[in-house]
Amino acid sequence: MVRKQLALFQTNPVHPSLRLHKIGSRQFWSISVDKSIRILILFEKDRIWVYHIGKHEDVY
Repeated sequence: MVRKQLALFQTNPVHPSLRLHKIGSRQFWSISVDKSIRILILFEKDRIWVYHIGKHEDVY
């Protein structure tokens, strides 16, 4: 599921199933994999980094 969501993010970063949203005032954004798993990403200049993958309570 994680790879599927990351592939979708590469082709369509605003797809509704990703539920992409910014985390507070930081540069971090979150993508939903399922009800409990999140992918935390960081936008930095011309790059996007996968920062953390884990359960909702661990990522936030």
